[in-house]
Amino acid sequence: MDLDLSQYFIVEEKPVFNLSIKLVIPSGCGMKCPFCFNLLNKNTAVYDKEAFLNNFIDSLNHIIDTAGPKRSISLDITGNEPTHDIGLFIATMQKINTIKHRFNKIVLTTNGENLSKFDVLKHVGDVVDFVNLSVHHYNESERCKAFGVQPIDSLFYGHIIDVLHSYNIKVTAVAVLYKELNTTFVAFVRNFAIWAKKFRFDNIRIRSNFYKKDDFFTRYMNDTTFGNEIIRAEGLNTKYLDVDGMEVILLQGVTSLIGHVVGVEAVVDDDGKPYIDYGKCYPFNSKYIEHVYVLKK
Repeated sequence: MDLDLSQYFIVEEKPVFNLSIKLVIPSGCGMKCPFCFNLLNKNTAVYDKEAFLNNFIDSLNHIIDTAGPKRSISLDITGNEPTHDIGLFIATMQKINTIKHRFNKIVLTTNGENLSKFDVLKHVGDVVDFVNLSVHHYNESERCKAFGVQPIDSLFYGHIIDVLHSYNIKVTAVAVLYKELNTTFVAFVRNFAIWAKKFRFDNIRIRSNFYKKDDFFTRYMNDTTFGNEIIRAEGLNTKYLDVDGMEVILLQGVTSLIGHVVGVEAVVDDDGKPYIDYGKCYPFNSKYIEHVYVLKK
């Protein structure tokens, strides 16, 4: 099946120098987040561990070779929850370790449920440069609503971050806002910054999942009361703040999963094969990483 990009994008005639590859480990998840991409896209992992382990290194090498030596290529290790199946996660990290020199940076996106178990942290330390730790809220009761289960205790975050820092790994606190807050957005950001600083996070990223013209997160992004706290803005979709010495990144979501990946990302999915979308609809094709594709408003 070929993809008609004109339905979704305006093509910018300039090359893509930065390419992110998402690696989807088919490991399941112990959380029940209502905003999960897997739920929203009705994408059920095949959980064929053998197929994934047999295929994914070849797929990563194929994408890197196709992209060429002038690209800055990063790897985002994700899932479901990539550490949920500990044996599969460790086997995956051992294989990545053999080709980690081919990436400019390697990021692990995790909810942290197994980061302290069975030498998981050691294998993270051997491979990963950055960890995106999904926490979703500084308040534990609100965090429970976001995860759908009892969340990780804040003190545990501090312990994990200290160990990750010992490996020189920087840690980002990630919050996905899937509904309106019961406080002002400015108050939420400032309280989040205080909490994150206490538990030694390096920075914060707050985002929505999907872009809609008049949704609540768009209003949050356009909030002018941040004033001089804004370091810079990249279009309408990204803002960088300095809140009491803590870097806070605000990231507007996207309209569709197709829009999330084409032109700037490739995906090695739960079968270990390469695609250009998270839902395994479109096999990887080099022509879709040759230019920047700007989402139509």
